[in-house]
Amino acid sequence: MHDASIRPPIIALALWLNAQRTGHVSATDATNACEYITGTLEIHGSPTVSWSYVVDLATQQKHPCIAVLPTHGDPRGIPTKLLANLRLPAGALAIGNQHILYQDLASIWNLHEQQHAVIQPDHSYSRRMFLEGLERATSTLSSADLIGDRSKVDAALDALTHTHLPPHVDQKLLTYLDQATRVRAVTQSALVDSMAPASRSNDHVRIATLQEMDALARNLLTAIASH
Repeated sequence: MHDASIRPPIIALALWLNAQRTGHVSATDATNACEYITGTLEIHGSPTVSWSYVVDLATQQKHPCIAVLPTHGDPRGIPTKLLANLRLPAGALAIGNQHILYQDLASIWNLHEQQHAVIQPDHSYSRRMFLEGLERATSTLSSADLIGDRSKVDAALDALTHTHLPPHVDQKLLTYLDQATRVRAVTQSALVDSMAPASRSNDHVRIATLQEMDALARNLLTAIASH
């Protein structure tokens, strides 16, 4: 079993449920992992269900569970009415065509039965876009004459806590997951704690670049977890 700083928890949940679907881990191990990652034994729904029910539900599907990290401007196939009650930083997990697992605004885990338009992403394409974007961002930001508080970025990275991942996860994919998680921590901190005071246009470029990298990192995390 791997321990790694992969956030948000929906990524680890997707990895465990998909690992069980493909026979890499047992239903018991997947259930125990989900309980450990979320710190809860039950999921609210109609009716309230256990994690073993969720594991069994995922096993019945023809396709992998799909992790989603939506924003208000980019719902990623999550129904609008549900998006309003979803804790966005936690993301959501599409199980088949009719179920969505998510954490609500009160941080309670819910299993909602509703048709959605979530699409499985291509992790090879997402990885290529992430690496190309990272190269562009490094070039752009290094020449933008930025100032900021590095200690806050370091604190954001130090605040990343470990979570359990399935033992079969390929080391190369694990490295990409860790890199994308750290990029998100840096970009989110830098959006608040950096600036280009000498040039308004440079500051707009800073914001656009950091937002693009956060989006590309989100895409990579969900793509790797959803296959």
